[in-house]
Amino acid sequence: MNCEAVLNVEDLYTEDRLTPSRKAQVDAHLKSCPLCGGKLAKASPLSGLKSASAPKDLKERMKKLLAKLESAEPAPAPEALSMDSEFWPVVASIAIYLGLALALAWAGPGAPSQKYSPATAEALR
Repeated sequence: MNCEAVLNVEDLYTEDRLTPSRKAQVDAHLKSCPLCGGKLAKASPLSGLKSASAPKDLKERMKKLLAKLESAEPAPAPEALSMDSEFWPVVASIAIYLGLALALAWAGPGAPSQKYSPATAEALR
């Protein structure tokens, strides 16, 4: 594998999306080519995180936080809406408007009048 081929798959390599055989080829080239190795190390967004580790006291801090959350009192339940609620007039208004709309839609003006030609009207008489 040459430098141009490595640069063509640079993104796939840094995102670890190469096939194992292609990754082995790129790794072999990077070991023998310091120029490509340097470019790839600078291009990798996660190159500095490979050796990162969690703080030593993280586990203890997480345990303390979980214990604190488990011992905390639960939040009070929300109050249920009652007939004395400020929403009652709104609910009543919506119900009235819906009832009127349904009544008007049901009753309606009736079927449209049918217009017949004079010959058909004479035959129907």
